[in-house]
Amino acid sequence: MTLPRTYWCYMGYSNPPAAKASHAWSTTPYPGRAIAAVIRKGLKSPYEAASKLRSALEKHGLEVPDLTVQQGKVDLGTITVQTGDALALLLGADPQSLATDLEDWDAGWRLADRLGAAVKKATGGDLPDIKFHSYCARGCGSAALELGSLPAATARRLAATLRKAKARQPQRETTAAERHTA
Repeated sequence: MTLPRTYWCYMGYSNPPAAKASHAWSTTPYPGRAIAAVIRKGLKSPYEAASKLRSALEKHGLEVPDLTVQQGKVDLGTITVQTGDALALLLGADPQSLATDLEDWDAGWRLADRLGAAVKKATGGDLPDIKFHSYCARGCGSAALELGSLPAATARRLAATLRKAKARQPQRETTAAERHTA
């Protein structure tokens, strides 16, 4: 099969290459296989990173139901403020007082900042876009943190940090009433 001269001009050749009798345009599926292999390889990294991150979170009993891969990045989805506080503690953030209502507007934004700083420190600088919502978008009725997306390499670093992390219990501040009864 020979291609018309207009095709070769479109491809940037002024003259088509000399046709050899031994060279015929192949219709084998190899180019399709090569493209499929490139696509599989490109998608493998984010899905593996999401799987490793999910297993590291489950190891600590943290529930992140919306963990998905979107546009080649690991999307962490929406989590409860209690899960966000536990994740921040695992990543080395300073504990927040238990007397503080985490669903309060100011405390929720402070938690989002603490979690963002902890993720940034644990992953070496990549910071997801964390937003506090005083309501849960999934309809759970409580406040929630909407976490952003991480590149696959960052998600792998976060998973490695979580696998190495030891669970920390928040330090409870005693209230005036508890000190009085003690």
